[in-house]
Amino acid sequence: MKKEISYTLSILLIFTFSVFSLFVLFKKYSGLTFEHFRETCKVIASSFFSTGAHYIGFVLTAIVLAITLGLFLKTLFSYIKTKRKLEVLLQKQIFSLPQKLKIILERNGIQKDLIVIVEEGDVYAFTIDWFSPKIVVSTQLIRKLNKNQLEAVILHENYHLKNLHPLLLIVGEILSSSLSLLPLLKDLTKKMRVVLEKEADRYVFGQQKTARHLNLALETVGSQNRFKIYPNFSHPKDDGPLAQKRNDYKIKRFNLSVSVAVILAGFFLFKFPGDIHTIQATGNSYLSNCEDNLCSTHCPTDKLYQSSNIIPAFQTTFASFNTVD
Repeated sequence: MKKEISYTLSILLIFTFSVFSLFVLFKKYSGLTFEHFRETCKVIASSFFSTGAHYIGFVLTAIVLAITLGLFLKTLFSYIKTKRKLEVLLQKQIFSLPQKLKIILERNGIQKDLIVIVEEGDVYAFTIDWFSPKIVVSTQLIRKLNKNQLEAVILHENYHLKNLHPLLLIVGEILSSSLSLLPLLKDLTKKMRVVLEKEADRYVFGQQKTARHLNLALETVGSQNRFKIYPNFSHPKDDGPLAQKRNDYKIKRFNLSVSVAVILAGFFLFKFPGDIHTIQATGNSYLSNCEDNLCSTHCPTDKLYQSSNIIPAFQTTFASFNTVD
């Protein structure tokens, strides 16, 4: 349980930090941008180009926030679509428990109301819902598996149920899909899913004292996964026939490099405009950039006409901002 919690907290921490940073950047750049735009309107049009970094940062953070929001809504709608598909499936629920399933539940102390049986020709079992999870089992799966194999499936899904794995996976999928600029989140979510499945397998091994029944059940069920956001009892496509051979998902170096680059770029955007803005605000009125009218919003105006070569067309504009002692 400690591993899955650590992966979930890592995903949640990175996502929260990234979104918070984006909002802070947006607020910072929008403030600098609109402040500079106001000063630009008050002085001359050439000042518009003197601190273009504000506009670049503002546009970049606005685009990233828009993309993040769009992907979040897309993932959320996908989850809603899956829920509706699940509701259609649950309309086929039957309430009579087969005898061998009753024996399994009583032997392992599992409540009957935690099991949902649906009349289906496909073979599957998965755990649904966030805070009150239930195990969905098809009638075809119950028919095809013997008692020991069916018990392995129920124990596997019951481990997901007890530890609220559906909640962890759904949160991980939504957050990692929303912030696609950090592919590390997607890798962490995939790795967490593999860890959850391996932990559930080990739980079954410990309860049955053998891996044989679970392996045979995995071979019978196959690799079909109809509801990918839920913990699903299925045979991994890239693995061998045995549950012990579930391959651990390795974080890709490229995704890690991209994520680090994005984070460093974010730190640069935090630091750069503030430093430039401070330098311009405290700069000496006799610096060469003021001589060339490049920082007109921060240059003192009491000796402006003596230190700057201003053409007559703009003298009235600057004079309007001079203070009278």
